[in-house]
Amino acid sequence: MTSTFTFPDASTVTPDLQLVWSWSRDVLDIEHQLSDGTLEVTERPAGPRRGTFQAFFADETAAAGFEAKMAAPGVKAFADTDRPSYAMSFVGKPTAYELDTETRSRFTVTVTFVEVPS
Repeated sequence: MTSTFTFPDASTVTPDLQLVWSWSRDVLDIEHQLSDGTLEVTERPAGPRRGTFQAFFADETAAAGFEAKMAAPGVKAFADTDRPSYAMSFVGKPTAYELDTETRSRFTVTVTFVEVPS
């Protein structure tokens, strides 16, 4: 899977590997319990995707650059050649930057995100 992140300055980053990609959506339906005991539901569209992803980098320079770009404000974009349904615009911030303790040369950047309109 080739994942590409595009940043507000039009630069792109392609991690060596996308390790984790998970999201959920809030249910925004409104339930009304009527006095006669019946339930009425006002259906609304689901909320935006919210979740976490991890990007893996084989070297510190690439990982640090990605982490810095993710930490900056602005809407970013994600696309993946194998999973087109994952494509989205989002805002997100890095929540973890981890050095692989076995090799001490590979890095994982964890980002928490929320989808926004393009």
